This record gives sequence, C-alpha cells and structure tokens, in this order.
Amino acid sequence: MAPVKFGVGQSVLRKEDDALIRGKGRYTDDFAPSQALHALVLRSPHAHAKFTIDATRARGLPGVALILDARDVGDLGDLPCLFNLEVNPFTGPPYPILAKDEVRHVGDAVAFVVAETIDAARDAIEAIEVEWTPLPAVVGVRNAIKPDAPQVWPQHAGNVLFDVSIGDKQATDAAFAQAHATVEIGIVNPRIVTNFMETRAVVCEYDARRDHLTMTVGSQGSHRIREIIGGMVLKIPPEKMRVICPDVGGGFGTKLFPYREYALAAVAARKLRKTVKWTADRADHFMGDAQGRDNATTARMALAEDGKFLGMDVDLIGDMGAYLSTFGPYIPHGGAGMLPGLYDIKAFHCRVRTVFTNTVPVDAYRGAGRPEAAYVVERLVDAAARKLGMTVDAIRRKNFIPPRAMPYTTATGKIYDSGDFAAHLKRAMEVGEWKDFGKRAKAAKKQGLVRGIGLASYVEVCGTMGEETAQVLLDPNGDVSVLIGTQSSGQGHQTAYAQIVAEQFGLPPERVHVFQGDTDMIATGLAPADRPRFRPAASASSAPRASLVKTFATSPPRRWKRVPAISKSMMARSASPALIARSASPIWRSGPASMPHCSRPAPPLPRPTAPFRTAPTWPKSRSIRPPASSISSTTSSSTTSASRSIRCCWQARSMAERCRGSGRL
Repeated sequence: MAPVKFGVGQSVLRKEDDALIRGKGRYTDDFAPSQALHALVLRSPHAHAKFTIDATRARGLPGVALILDARDVGDLGDLPCLFNLEVNPFTGPPYPILAKDEVRHVGDAVAFVVAETIDAARDAIEAIEVEWTPLPAVVGVRNAIKPDAPQVWPQHAGNVLFDVSIGDKQATDAAFAQAHATVEIGIVNPRIVTNFMETRAVVCEYDARRDHLTMTVGSQGSHRIREIIGGMVLKIPPEKMRVICPDVGGGFGTKLFPYREYALAAVAARKLRKTVKWTADRADHFMGDAQGRDNATTARMALAEDGKFLGMDVDLIGDMGAYLSTFGPYIPHGGAGMLPGLYDIKAFHCRVRTVFTNTVPVDAYRGAGRPEAAYVVERLVDAAARKLGMTVDAIRRKNFIPPRAMPYTTATGKIYDSGDFAAHLKRAMEVGEWKDFGKRAKAAKKQGLVRGIGLASYVEVCGTMGEETAQVLLDPNGDVSVLIGTQSSGQGHQTAYAQIVAEQFGLPPERVHVFQGDTDMIATGLAPADRPRFRPAASASSAPRASLVKTFATSPPRRWKRVPAISKSMMARSASPALIARSASPIWRSGPASMPHCSRPAPPLPRPTAPFRTAPTWPKSRSIRPPASSISSTTSSSTTSASRSIRCCWQARSMAERCRGSGRL
C-alpha cells in the first residue's frame, strides 16, 4: 500500500509553530494570577564561606509576606542524586533546599523572600543581614585533585567522589607495550551555561480545603518534578500535588531537573495559603541552574605500523560542582562507555574520576557525556593519522567496525546491531566534494581567507528514560486526542505524534490533538531531555492501521482487544551512519491485569479546549482515569541499546457499538 499522505516520513506543516511565531505561546511567566505573591532568592556572593543570617529587619518591611531560611525548611528532604555505581556505590553529600551555616559556590541559596511585589522583595533581600567569613575555595578539576587543594566536603578526601575503571587495563597495557607507535592528546571540554531565552519559572497554588498543591513550571518533565519535589522533598503523596508544564521554551536538559525554588515556592504557598510566583532573572540562571560539560581528558592510542588501532587508554576527570545534581555523576561515567566510537578497538581502558569544586553543580546538557566522548576519540584519531603520516579518511576506513562484524560488542559492552560506516564516510566525502577541497582552499587563499575541512563520526546512546503511558481518545466529532507524558521543549512532538496517529486512523494531522504536561490528565510520563522522545525511521506498515480500524468498527463487544503494535513507526534512529536501533520485540499487554484501574468504567474526560499549548482546567474533585473510549499505549526504552529502543503495545476497549452508531468508521 502506498504511504499515507500525511503519515510518518511525509512532509507536513509543523503543528507547533503557528502559535509560537505569532507570540501566542504560553510560558510559566505568562501565568500570573492577580493575587499572586512574588519571590526572590538571596544567593551567596562567595565561592566558599561560613555565614550567619538575620532577617528580622527585612521581615518588618512593607509588603513582605514571608522570608525562609534553612531553619524554616529543615524538615524537607534534600535534592536527590538519582545515579549511583552498581559496584562500590558512593555516598554523596547533602544537597539542602537552603544552605545552612556554610555556602559552597557563588549563587548558593541562603534565603527565599516572598512579597507583594518584586520591588518589595528586592528591598527585603537588601535588608537581610548576613555576616560572611570567606573560606579557601577551589575551581577547576586539575586544581581540585592537587594534594594541597581546599576541601569542598571534608568527608570526600582529595575532593574525589569516585575513582573507577572501565574496560581491561591489563590488556590495554599489553597493547601499548607492543605498539609500533603511540599518540597522546589532552582535551578540555569547558564548562558552559545553557543560557536559554526563557528562564526557569514556577507558580505554586495551594488549596487549603483539599490540602493540595498545583505547581505550574517550565520543566522538561512534569511527572519527575512531582515525584522528586512532591514525594522526596516535600514528602507528600502524589495525589496531593498536581504539576502542569505549559510551553517550556529552551530546555537542552537543564530544565529537566528539580530545583530549590520549586520546593521553596510550594512551602511558601502552603504557609501563606496564597499563590506564589518565582521567575529567574539572568543572574539566577547563571548562578542557580545546573551547568554543562566541564571535563578534562587525557587520551592515548596504541598504533600498529599499518595504522591499525591496538588499544586505547583514557583518563577522564569530570567536575561535579559543589553538589550532586540529579544525574551529575552519570554524565562522565556514562559518556565513557562511548569512547571507542565506531572503531574496532579490542583493548580499552578508561579511568573515570568525579571531583567536587566550589562551583555551580553540573548535570546533563545536550548529549550528556556522549558528545564529549565523540570529541575525544575523533581528535585522537586525527592525531594518530598525523603521527603515522596517513590521511584522516584512510585511518578511519582502516579501523571502522566492518559490516561483517555486526552485531558488534564494543570493549565497553555496547552492542551495535548494524552499520556500514566506511560506505557512509565515502558518501559524506562525495557530498562534501572532498577531492576538490584543494582547489577551494587555493581560491580562498587568493582572497586572503583560510579554508579548512575535517572529518568526524559518532555513535549515540539514547532511550534511557524508562516507561510511560499514552492514551488515544476518539472524540465525539471524529477527531482523535492523544494524551502522552513526554514533555516537548521544541522537539516537535505535537507534529510527530500526530503523524503516527493520523497514519493509523487515516486522518489528516490537524484532526489529531496532542496533550502533555499535566500529571492529573496523564498517569505517567517521561522527559526527553534535549532530544526527541522517539526516532521515526520508517513509515508504519498498513497492517497495523487496518487491524486497528477493524477493531473499532467490527469487533464484538468485549472489555479489551489486543491490537498489533506500531513498532515500525516508532523505530529508533541512531545518530551514527547506518546504525539501526537494537530493538526488542513489541510487548503485549491486555486486560485488567495490566491496567488495574480499568476494571471499572470511569466518567468521560472533558474535551480540552486548547490542544497542547495550555493545560485545560479539569475537575479537581475526582481522580482522572482513562475513559471507556480510549486506547492506551505503553512505551519502554532499553538502557543498553546503541540507540532508542521502543516497545509499543495497544490496549483498547471495544468501541464497536459507538462507532457503528456514529457511522464514523
């Protein structure tokens, strides 16, 4: 069957863009109830210092509603780090909601001020009396591991959180011992600030009658915020907190994490029984948001006379900052697993150290360790070519993993299912007119310009986010609504999900409405970080669509119907040439055993009025359950595959009678 006109892989007009380019996007800062109070954070001007705080005078200023310091939030949980080593797990230091007695980086939060206006809050910030006693500080990973370096945390000697090895050091040492030549490089991936246009913001409302919090926040994942801020920090059950994510704007991973201000706004709203709003300014972003990268790496390659790679040895040091952010330690450790790249390197070893410094915490940003790994190995390969007098393309072809070796397990345990990397390199060089570069360089030189050219290849690990649930609803007017937990921050989910569903139902994408970012509407959800939630690689086959429609139209009444998965339309895409996802078979689930809440029907959901952009107002008095006329889709992703692996299943109540009666199918 020919591809559906607007199905997966077809060119369609993006559904997201119209509102955004017309200035009709709705961000957290646009949500401003007239009665809302405004909040600011008092931050440390010192990288390391002892301090005492007295807010007595500030609390008496006009318009000041509340000032919180560490003594007021001592009953809250710390911000957690969600990564640890499987072998010899570490114990991280506390990450309190407000610093007590000692600050450990510039921007460390020491007080939270709530007032009737921003100006009143600023006056109060300036009136808080803080006595600072500066202490020695350390910045930079190389400085942090020096014997005489100031200690960020006394319980972590030498400022080291963990020092572990990946790979086989003995085999790698043997490869270097017999090498014809060796090459070594030193790489610094500098620290970066995300600097998205739309800074973080949070609005927290408290319903005293129900003892219930509603948090509107520009996050990359509403469910993770509820789980961490609600469950782990505020220590309240999930039904006592609703999180709504409107338009996010720039995310890049940095808006994925729970932050101190979210918990502080919730505490203030509950104490004052009023709505509290906090919006970061640019200084807050630079000093209070997780930053990225900051690795120092030394890499060596053992070379045979013919240019074959015999072994690779890496020493990687990752800067954690002063505290452990949500996934901070994972970034260098997980990224190290990708250091062999696309090359057939049998002997590999990497020493990974994570180090504390008196700086803002570091966490996932745009690739989260994998771009750093690709940069290291590609620079090392170029250096090896220069060492042996080979061209950069020849040494790559010599060492690429050959297609006949697939599936291939790297020295770090990653499995590549397929790929013809040499063929893709050849094609890239043809498209880039590599052979004619010399002519272009000479022409540029005559004009006083310098022209350069280079090669790089990489392989990615994606799909590490776990499981989520989606619902596909058939609306009374024949449209289809998709409720899904992934939070878009520019990845185009509204368009992509609409294409997938439109192809199944034979509808134009504009009749598919996608909703996200509301923990009351959607039971579970994940965050895509800086990347699309799924990697479409091919159009779905016609069989799933036919089976799905047939189920609605002709099935005898029954509670659940098993329908084929649309696995082809949600195949993972690798970021390297010709590397296809290592996908597990689709899983099948049906009946009340897999979704216990469906053992009894629930009232139908109200029809949202503003698809995708603004979370609609839902009834607060009842638990949201899937309506009778819904399809649920559960996706899960493999943490070990070379790229995203998505398993999909459909669970459907028969809608035969409704569909026959409406005549729509």
